[in-house]
Amino acid sequence: MVGQLAFGLRARRALDAPLSVVCCDNMADNGRVLERLVREFVQASGRPDADRLLDWIATRVAFPSTVVDRIVPATTGADRDAASAVLGVRDEGAVVGEPFTQWVLQDTFATDRPRWEDTGALFVPDVAPYQRMKLRLLNGAHTLLSCLGLVDGRETVADALAAPWCEPVLRAYAAEVAGTLPAGLDTGAYVDSLVARFANPAMRHLLRQIATDGSLKVAERWLPPLRGLRAAGHPAPMLTGALAAWVRHTRDGDLDDPMADRIRAAWAGGGPASSARGLLVLFGAPDLAEDAECVAAIVERVAALDAGGPSALL
Repeated sequence: MVGQLAFGLRARRALDAPLSVVCCDNMADNGRVLERLVREFVQASGRPDADRLLDWIATRVAFPSTVVDRIVPATTGADRDAASAVLGVRDEGAVVGEPFTQWVLQDTFATDRPRWEDTGALFVPDVAPYQRMKLRLLNGAHTLLSCLGLVDGRETVADALAAPWCEPVLRAYAAEVAGTLPAGLDTGAYVDSLVARFANPAMRHLLRQIATDGSLKVAERWLPPLRGLRAAGHPAPMLTGALAAWVRHTRDGDLDDPMADRIRAAWAGGGPASSARGLLVLFGAPDLAEDAECVAAIVERVAALDAGGPSALL
């Protein structure tokens, strides 16, 4: 794809026309990532006009970053059957999405752009605050619910929301994390929307799917806000509790994780504190592993979860 785009840019340069390339891949800072990949491809192409093309890209091409917020569970056979019944044809690439949509775009276009705001898109100078809100509130809450819900016998996010412990835990987690987000975001309305979105029974978003690759997700979704709160001298009981829920899940759960063997090794032959330290190192938090108070709090919360279930986080 990057090669095709670079070839198209070369053809466009012949017209000396400015160009805006909108990336909708679900990754942070996706515009800058795409620009870097395109430039690296051109540099490696060996074309005699590579330097001129790079200069043109630098001055005439914009790569605005975007954030797409919509829950899209993995498609099942039942989803494809339902789509076929509606469409009258078989669509093996059918995708099921929730009713909620949010599209945020960095308003740095090099040319006139479509008026996507007329249909609900949001144009902002910087999409990073929205990316961070989605990552820490939606994605972070998803990971927490997967850890708690699977051990509690829940299958989907909606199943978890039906449990009496879930909404209070979700709101307490969100209230703590919201303090780490940039000013100007309506986090209250966003959290209210999350409760409604998660409770939608038509979205069979499997907790085991969310728990996949959890060691990578924990590092991205929980550690930055936890470190931010600790650096500011603020308590972080919900984020510490979230880490305890994940530690407990790695002990009891069926792991689908690139570090599964190393996680199991961390539990072999050591006590709870030793295992918690080893897991924190695996998750990219050696600083927390060396903090005896943090490790003790995690071990204490694991024991509380064992004794009282998910509501013990409150």
